[in-house]
Amino acid sequence: ELLATALDNVKALGFNTVIVQMRPNADSFYPSEYYPWSHFINEDYGKYASYDPLEIFIEEAHARELSFQAWINPMRGMSVADSKLLNPAYPMASWLKDSSKSRYLFVGSYDKKPSYYFNVYYEEVRQLIIDGAAEIVRYYDVDGVHMDDYFYPGNDAAMDDEELEAEKLKTPSMTLRKLRNDSLNKLVSGIYSAVKAENKNVLFGIAPAGNINNVRYSHFADVDTWCGNKGYIDYIMPQIYWGFEHSVCPFAETYQLWSDLCCDDVDFMVGLTFANAIYGYEGIYFDEFINNKDIYKKTYEYMNAQSNFEGFSIFCYQYFYDPISGVQRIETKEELKNSLPALAEIPSKKIEY
Repeated sequence: ELLATALDNVKALGFNTVIVQMRPNADSFYPSEYYPWSHFINEDYGKYASYDPLEIFIEEAHARELSFQAWINPMRGMSVADSKLLNPAYPMASWLKDSSKSRYLFVGSYDKKPSYYFNVYYEEVRQLIIDGAAEIVRYYDVDGVHMDDYFYPGNDAAMDDEELEAEKLKTPSMTLRKLRNDSLNKLVSGIYSAVKAENKNVLFGIAPAGNINNVRYSHFADVDTWCGNKGYIDYIMPQIYWGFEHSVCPFAETYQLWSDLCCDDVDFMVGLTFANAIYGYEGIYFDEFINNKDIYKKTYEYMNAQSNFEGFSIFCYQYFYDPISGVQRIETKEELKNSLPALAEIPSKKIEY
């Protein structure tokens, strides 16, 4: 019932696609051969669900003529504490017990907890992520696979310092950025090929963070290669989560920086968030959102006037409606109402399934 209400609301607002998280922490919202059931489904790791949330979600979305994209986080794992609950049959659990594969996983920080990240320098690690994406397309009627911005967790060289030294013995000019770019490029092209091998009509797209310099030099995502060449992604959807007056990444200029990267084989889309409307309502930041209630209207109008604009998404549903009660959020109500006429003017380009 909660799901039906949410999808009805999405449809009523004029959207044509839902992008739904399936793998937040090297886990799964469906029965997977490669990843354990997520604690978001069963409260704790080490448990098994008696139903398939992904199957239900896809059926309900398609019944409303909404396209469905499965969203995965590529490199971020669960906390070190949660990993101790994993069934040893899963690849990640087996790596933790195998000293020869100790470099496959790196302990960083997520949600203020020591957490694992995958080291995608290693082919076996990349293949796990690729296989996990491929099985979604193989067994479910999804219209796309969507990957977001959890790549390298910053500039900590300890994650792959030994690998970098090994590569420098072969190529003295190798740098940390080049090493990580190469590793991610192999991962991204591998997912693209695996998705297309399962179903050539299913899209594969990525939503990197919006600050292009951070993406290049802190996340080590080679977006220039992904956007400029066929065989990596079908679309790029940078998370341009700012208004037109932002001091570092103003919307229009940031839009153009990203869109200029795209070749004819890569569609340009935009990731937005209504969180700023909440912050503005509460008087937290930014002044542009505190003092105006038509920023999203202007954003839609700007995007729709661009020749290379192919679509957008908004993070996330809970900023429009309470996901449990279904009651509309008062903080975003005025901004949403003002934006809907401009949203209606954007041509629908829903994926045909």
